[in-house]
Amino acid sequence: MTIDMNGCTYTLTSSGGAPNPGRISIDCPAGKVIEVTGPCLLKIGSQGPLNSIRYHNIGSTASNTTEVTVEPNVTGIHYEASGAGCVKTGTGTDGAFTTGNTVVTGEVDQPTAGAMTSIWWS
Repeated sequence: MTIDMNGCTYTLTSSGGAPNPGRISIDCPAGKVIEVTGPCLLKIGSQGPLNSIRYHNIGSTASNTTEVTVEPNVTGIHYEASGAGCVKTGTGTDGAFTTGNTVVTGEVDQPTAGAMTSIWWS
């Protein structure tokens, strides 16, 4: 399976509510979509904010190597599916991203590119 972002990005936000739910938006340049190619072709365009994601801190604030785990439980993703390998084809609004936690690491651009910096969710 190949995922081509085509210039699309994700924006993660936090509502600050308990127990720390956040939201995710998919932002694509005009005329572009995320393409997931395998036995089935999925096209996912700009949308959101969608619920929900949670944030978990790794490390401690005393450390300069703290990171944040982003845990998705996103439902209601709009998509278009085509190809013989699809369970169903056409447009749908029942896409979900509920597995695959991501670790987010802070890095400093200057003066030493790639040097870690502390990030913390609160």
